Amino acid sequence: MVRLRKLLRLPPRERRDVVTSALLLLGVRLALALLPFGAVRALLIRLGGAGRAARPSDAVPVEQLARTVRMAAAGLPVSTSCLVRALAGEVILRRRGYPARLCIGVAHPAGADWQAHAWLENDGHVVLGAEGAERFTPLRSPPRAI
Repeated sequence: MVRLRKLLRLPPRERRDVVTSALLLLGVRLALALLPFGAVRALLIRLGGAGRAARPSDAVPVEQLARTVRMAAAGLPVSTSCLVRALAGEVILRRRGYPARLCIGVAHPAGADWQAHAWLENDGHVVLGAEGAERFTPLRSPPRAI
């Protein structure tokens, strides 16, 4: 109930962005559970489209869009991985006309198993998944088609 009240207190545009992010997060999570990564990536490339330049009157800052993805993820009754959040964020940014780059990295700390992390960059700055991203060595970048 607290989450719903918090959502309803947001300005209408931001509320819509949080709901859109939540639906996209759930869709990406489901798609990754059912389909190979390559198929999900191709689907999201089409969904993200080529992007369109936002008009100055309706431009939403990148950080605000990233915040709506984080808010939506925190409010869902299921957990979302860093990969789900980065993929969903990439679609959202691209559809608003912002360049976005999905990064996936690995780390092998001494005495521990291999670890992986996904994050999203915009113009060279991490906008989603920044927590601990510096510990990971990026793999070859996925296609930048969206």
